[in-house]
Amino acid sequence: MFEISKLINHVIGGDRNRKLKVVAKLGFENDLFNGCRRLDNLVNTGECTEYLRNKLPEALGLDPELVSKAFKDTKRDLEEHKQKILEQREKYERKTFLPHLWVEHSMDEPIDLLTVSKLGIEQWKLIELDEDIKEQSWEDQVVTVQKAILKHQWSQISKDDMFGEITGYVYYQNYDDTFLFDVDGQLFEDNLVCMRLLKHNINLLNHSAKLGYKMAYGMLGNSNLCIS
Repeated sequence: MFEISKLINHVIGGDRNRKLKVVAKLGFENDLFNGCRRLDNLVNTGECTEYLRNKLPEALGLDPELVSKAFKDTKRDLEEHKQKILEQREKYERKTFLPHLWVEHSMDEPIDLLTVSKLGIEQWKLIELDEDIKEQSWEDQVVTVQKAILKHQWSQISKDDMFGEITGYVYYQNYDDTFLFDVDGQLFEDNLVCMRLLKHNINLLNHSAKLGYKMAYGMLGNSNLCIS
């Protein structure tokens, strides 16, 4: 339980009437139901609005410094928890990673977000590659990627302008390393070309339910966006 949650529960002590009094002092005397809901949310998540944070010491009848310390301790615990989740996710994604191509488009947002949400962003963005590509020499990998790009260019999906025109293909060789190819399958030699990828909007990646792929230069951050 969060430190701020412990503090609130200590004051209320499971007493409903005491809880309603606290809620009223928080400014919800005319909407106790909504006030209780917000207080419960704070207890459960450790987070609240700035308004609630400022009103809480008076509502609980506690020293503002004591409440402030509880919030700081809670923030620290939340950050540690989130970091642990990120580390666990990265460990899983590294273990299940599969080489793939990510299709770059001229638009970050799709024309029809609902359709993309329903069908999955992979239909427009992801090109699966055989796992054994990892065993190939670099030269053979380039050839394999070029063939996949040309095949995609000839496919019907490449004509779909849901995200605008196709501007390039990012080859995810492994979890950390990526390589940028143009629409003709040519490998870019200039590292600076990849800098534009940093502007890519990753919000749409949340629509992806496919596990085993690190969607676009890493939900967790790609440490080595490299061109060879």
